[in-house]
Amino acid sequence: MARIAFLLFIPLLVLFARENPFIPTTDTNVSITSNIVQPLAPLSSHKVSFPSTARTLEQIVVYFKNLDGSVEQRVVPIQKSIDWHKPLVITQQQLSSPITSKIRKKSTKRSHYKRQLLAKLSFIRFYVHATTLRIYTQDKLLRDFMLVKPNRIVCDFKRNVSFAKIVKKGSTKSIFTQVVFGKHKGYYRAVIYLDGYYRYKLTHRKEYYEIKVY
Repeated sequence: MARIAFLLFIPLLVLFARENPFIPTTDTNVSITSNIVQPLAPLSSHKVSFPSTARTLEQIVVYFKNLDGSVEQRVVPIQKSIDWHKPLVITQQQLSSPITSKIRKKSTKRSHYKRQLLAKLSFIRFYVHATTLRIYTQDKLLRDFMLVKPNRIVCDFKRNVSFAKIVKKGSTKSIFTQVVFGKHKGYYRAVIYLDGYYRYKLTHRKEYYEIKVY
């Protein structure tokens, strides 16, 4: 009798079975999200046209996404008269910088950019160009990580040294604001302070370490 009841129960299991049992049972209108970040093209300019009835620009509401994926808005009051014939152009201004690019003589067969010295000790030097920081040293990088509030990148280099805490401040126009050095047993630490919140990528070249923030 039990065997007959089990055979009758099988069609009910098939009827209510889902195509993929590993997808949670949720509302079909809810999309499945992913933590994969899709790269976007940088903003150059965007035009917004007005209808012929427009006469005053009251305010601009900007929605932007943060590093953690959250979306915020910022309301910018304007209250200026406008000519509806002319479009509103949204662009991101390139701030002037004392760091300018240059090309050395053709005999070198290599292109170089003018770098700004951020900090240096007798065994390590930090040079800045835009969003890139190059660290010239023969010392081995043991570890690197980021801390927040304030935002800073920590780099530990192998070397036995003896010195007090050293603070090297950079240019106020650079996103790399200062480097603070401290000694520890068997290594020294260089803490690179940033002017805001960023992610970073560190690579090792033959002659230097390179940090790019974004």
